[in-house]
Amino acid sequence: MNLFGRVMALLTLVAIVPILLVIAIAIWLDDRGAVFYRQVRVGRYGRTFTMYKFRSMRSKSGPPLTCEGDPRVTRVGRFLRAHKLDELPQFWNIVRGEMAWIGPRPEVPEFVDMEGPLWRQVFATSAGFGRCSEPRVSKRGTASGRRTGSAGVLQARNSAAQTPPQH
Repeated sequence: MNLFGRVMALLTLVAIVPILLVIAIAIWLDDRGAVFYRQVRVGRYGRTFTMYKFRSMRSKSGPPLTCEGDPRVTRVGRFLRAHKLDELPQFWNIVRGEMAWIGPRPEVPEFVDMEGPLWRQVFATSAGFGRCSEPRVSKRGTASGRRTGSAGVLQARNSAAQTPPQH
């Protein structure tokens, strides 16, 4: 892993300690549960690691999948998610060398085809804290807007390659 990126992540964590403390207190006051959420994710070379986030859903509220408007998301959690503040603890994953500053989204192992060629390309790089904007590919194969997700760029590239140019 990139030593410079790891050192910068550590310095960033030290600099934002007051913000992290305020968020942690707000989460605890809102729901009295755990402050952090841990989940196993898949990173570079298909290795699994524990990713850390601020908890944004009610404690012990069911499956980890969520959708827009999910009633399990707390008031503080809605704010954290809207401003991506729930992801700040991932700087610790960067310090540990499990993630990079920029890279594909680390996915839950159950949603990954470890043998698929698309995923082998994704796992050739480190999972990232920040992600590049990715074109969203419609069912007709045209780019429209933005998409996030590990395989998004590769899917867009593959769809574009298979779609003949329109004159």
